[in-house]
Amino acid sequence: MVSWLGLLAGHFAGGRGTCLSWRPQPAVCGANRFLFAHQCHHAGGSGAGGIASPFLDELARTFSAEEALLLYRDTDLERIFLWRLKAGESERLVPESMPLSRTDGFLLDDMDAAICWNSLAGPGSGFGWDRRNGKVIKNLPRLPGPAQQELKVQSFLTVAFDQAGQASGRIFLLNGRKPFQKNDLAWLEKYRWERLPGS
Repeated sequence: MVSWLGLLAGHFAGGRGTCLSWRPQPAVCGANRFLFAHQCHHAGGSGAGGIASPFLDELARTFSAEEALLLYRDTDLERIFLWRLKAGESERLVPESMPLSRTDGFLLDDMDAAICWNSLAGPGSGFGWDRRNGKVIKNLPRLPGPAQQELKVQSFLTVAFDQAGQASGRIFLLNGRKPFQKNDLAWLEKYRWERLPGS
């Protein structure tokens, strides 16, 4: 745990400006199961919440999104953990804990899809591909209506991240100030958190 905290703290202490050349370097994403799920679950978010907050804020501001979310599915605890941050906020995050029955509500049942929806009204406007082979997805998965309403989603960009070789959760960027582009999704998909130590 100490090595994880040191790595993450060093990343952010190095200065936000130096973290970003064109896009942030998410090698220290913080989706590590022990650090996030167990630290936050058992310690009320005291440690990981302080790390999740600057990371999600960096993503939201870099992609000009209103909010950034980190969803982590812990099958051992049979819970989904959700960290949610509005751009510009800096308070320590305590994750919301939800039952695994809500998996499909957050696209956690289709972890191989890298997805963008720039509009969800009517037929919508979006694009995406299978992260395993890069093939375009013709019938893009959509967030169910209840999740759209709960999160107040108008547009979103999302990719899955892996832990120990298994898809473990998703990063969401919500409500971009301008339409998301394919290169935005490609960047997130390319760096889909596989560079985490222990992944």
